[in-house]
Amino acid sequence: MHLSHDIGARRRLCQLLMTLRSCLLTVGLIAGLGTTTGCEIESIPDELHSNDLKDVLESALTKAFPRDLVLASPTRSSRLSQAMSVASGGSYAAKRRVLQRMLSGTLPEDCRFNFKVAPRPSRPIGCYGPAITYTNHPDAPATDEDWVDNDPPNTPNDTDGDGRLPTGDVGIWREYQNDEACAAAVLNSKVSSIEAQVDTGIYAMASLMCHANQAGVTVPDVSDGADLDLTEVVASGFEQQDVPVTVSKASIKWVDNSYVSELIAEGLDPSERPVRIKCRLRHRSNDTSYRGKISCLVESTAGNTHSCGPSATGMTRAFSINYLRNTDSVISYEARSAEFCGTQLRPWLSDSNYTLDAKSSEMRGSLGWVNNFNVAKFQFNVESGSGQYVFAWQAGGRDSHSRILGLKIGAASNDVSPSGCAYFGYGPRVQEDPDRPQGMICNWAGPGNSHVLQDVVQRQCLVWDEVSGYFISEASKLAITYAPTNSCSTSGVDALNQPFSYSDGVTTTTGSVAHDLVDAGQMSTIGITSPPGDIDAL
Repeated sequence: MHLSHDIGARRRLCQLLMTLRSCLLTVGLIAGLGTTTGCEIESIPDELHSNDLKDVLESALTKAFPRDLVLASPTRSSRLSQAMSVASGGSYAAKRRVLQRMLSGTLPEDCRFNFKVAPRPSRPIGCYGPAITYTNHPDAPATDEDWVDNDPPNTPNDTDGDGRLPTGDVGIWREYQNDEACAAAVLNSKVSSIEAQVDTGIYAMASLMCHANQAGVTVPDVSDGADLDLTEVVASGFEQQDVPVTVSKASIKWVDNSYVSELIAEGLDPSERPVRIKCRLRHRSNDTSYRGKISCLVESTAGNTHSCGPSATGMTRAFSINYLRNTDSVISYEARSAEFCGTQLRPWLSDSNYTLDAKSSEMRGSLGWVNNFNVAKFQFNVESGSGQYVFAWQAGGRDSHSRILGLKIGAASNDVSPSGCAYFGYGPRVQEDPDRPQGMICNWAGPGNSHVLQDVVQRQCLVWDEVSGYFISEASKLAITYAPTNSCSTSGVDALNQPFSYSDGVTTTTGSVAHDLVDAGQMSTIGITSPPGDIDAL
């Protein structure tokens, strides 16, 4: 049945959804319900049998949208809000329900979403990358006989073997962040740092579909050039939902066997500075699978960073996600996110390929990316969450390597809780498409540092703890200990036979240290086995 044209069925469906909503249920839980805890549902009208409900979840407009594409960390604590909300920080299951509610679009409030254009900075994780002070470093090319840092302020390199490593230079340093295994806390923090911007892009495009559904329109005919202008519909819907933007373009068209949706809008950032948002979604689907790409950017003409040259005005924050959902309920995607100098630029691979381009850092100082390029490669079962998750990040375009956290996690079964192992290390630069940790650089910025990868990585295995609501560490499999030296180990003395000492402000280590890191060959089990590909390159 076509709900957009059957007004009676649509009204009866809305009544049913209102009843279910009052019982704190979601659209995804409708089928097969009779009674529920806390309220009674007398019956489902005959004309709204399961096939009609299936039509809601698979309405015409959902053919133009990836109904399972949301970004969430698989290790997020259950203590965070799992309510029916599009707020960043929710679980994958909760955010997916919100997305599918928006795509069914039977009630005006279903189209509502949180509009956020400012990035959320990574929250400090004390167990990962704490600042380290040291004395008598054994890799220092020259040392002195005291334990005091005698280098003048702002000296770029240590000259006397005494000094301090800034935050972020070492890896997993402690087993726990409060009650949570450190690897889980790190992955949660890294996903959260890009999540608000990605959520805004995905939910804004879903809201476009939702308002179109509210207006009773359907997707364009499957013929090249077929175009549906939704500018007035979406502009009116956003205004009614108090979305703080002015929509200048909203459309869906059929091009090269794909639906291509576009949204352009202007608004203000939290500091009341003008911003411009551009999003493009290309989607191709059949009865059992789909693939595509969503790409968005936010331009701010005000503001800059010290990394941008004088010729750059403003900043652009952008992301792209290539995705593939196969017939086995497994979705894989590659999300890229970064900050760029300037505006009115195209941070994509080409004029026709809307994947975020990491190599544009070669234009540093004018119009290239300068800060925080992130790559999330996730492949998992949309129902159980089991799968493989790789997150790589790089602070600047000239860094020699990216930092990478890889996690393989299994689903719960019977009385067995979800569990898996995470690995941290370094790998190729984001310009070279990192896919898993390949080794360790244990002395990233200390005296006499070497960036030749050691053939080891850190490991922390995790298991879900129902009592605490966190992933906790399996102590018997923990392998994170190393010294901040080129070899990752130390005899405990420098070239003058003075004791080497280092501290994170909580624990001070002296004497010999032999690392307990694991062979990097274990990384063969981490990584996406079914890459999403690139729909713009097909």
